[in-house]
Amino acid sequence: VVEYSQKALAGGDKQEALKLALETMPEKNGPLTPAYIPQSQKALADALGVYDLADGFKRYKVVELPGNPLMMRIGPDGKTAACIYEGFVAVINTETAEIVVTLPVETSVLAEVRYLDDDRIAYAGRDKIAVYDIARGMEIWSGRPATAIAVSQDEKTVAAIYKEDTFASVYDANDGRVKCEVDFQGKYQGVAENDGFANPNDNLLALNEDGTLLAVSFEDGSLQIFDFKDLQNVG
Repeated sequence: VVEYSQKALAGGDKQEALKLALETMPEKNGPLTPAYIPQSQKALADALGVYDLADGFKRYKVVELPGNPLMMRIGPDGKTAACIYEGFVAVINTETAEIVVTLPVETSVLAEVRYLDDDRIAYAGRDKIAVYDIARGMEIWSGRPATAIAVSQDEKTVAAIYKEDTFASVYDANDGRVKCEVDFQGKYQGVAENDGFANPNDNLLALNEDGTLLAVSFEDGSLQIFDFKDLQNVG
């Protein structure tokens, strides 16, 4: 009967759903009367429209993607989200659940996307790092191939590494000008043997607040901090 109630509710007949739900909950009239089962209580609450989970999540919107999500970031203002799936990044309007634009990305599960501000994303495009302006619907600038991407907190600097490259490129976030390249002296970040299948998610690439320091982890387990003012000053 609970199942009948759920089907009636799914079909839009709330009155029938309520009637059936109530049938599963007889009045108690003795010690042998069974207690209400949880399924009955939920069916009744659903029919009445009053059911909620205090410690859970309620589904807000659903977006169908052509492939499995690999990485997702939400914009600072919460109005858009950028989701990487197999070979593409989709920018989603979180209020309407509509895909605003789809852009090609590096065919690697290591490909990343980061928000610079409410309207701009930096992403690992095919054969390039690119910054796209969502509001204007256009690419602002592009640079060398990249997979790992970091953005300074002041949104003025972008750093990027491509797979097992032994250097990082550091860009001006506004115009794509290369500020410098950081030489890792032969070291490189850890990359899965099959980077089209699995991302170990165990690398660190991070800029400090004003984009003057870059922290990088390497395959040998070491971590180095590079000072752009003096690239010989390594911590």
